Amino acid sequence: MGKMKLRDLRCFATVAREGGFERAARRLGTTQGTVSKRIKALENDLDIELFCRESCGSSLTPEGELAYVYTLNILSMEDKLLKFSEEVREDV
Repeated sequence: MGKMKLRDLRCFATVAREGGFERAARRLGTTQGTVSKRIKALENDLDIELFCRESCGSSLTPEGELAYVYTLNILSMEDKLLKFSEEVREDV
């Protein structure tokens, strides 16, 4: 297992939310290939398959659904930490 990167988690959350790699790539302003690489890297880091890749799109596996919930929590905590750091800087 490798180290997960926040950018890969953000990418995963976007693919899950948008319902596909191509739509996520448009939303993120990048290529579908880049999105695929980030998802594959995250799958390798976690050693689980996040998506069922089908001809009609991509859907979350059962493990991917739970990973999505955890990912949303992680990204929410990141937002809270950034807001906290802004407040601390403003108070100085």
